[in-house]
Amino acid sequence: LVFSLVYHFFNGIRHLVWDCGYGFELTSVYFSGTIVLLVSIFVTLLVVARIWF
Repeated sequence: LVFSLVYHFFNGIRHLVWDCGYGFELTSVYFSGTIVLLVSIFVTLLVVARIWF
């Protein structure tokens, strides 16, 4: 559940950047997708660690 919310949040930011007209090159699309995934995993681990410990 945490990952879903975090991923949705960061991917929403990615879409807002697209709405401003940036990042439409194919390499930028792949790069931003990878960054969103990695940041989402990292933040999810931080949140779970904070709750767990």
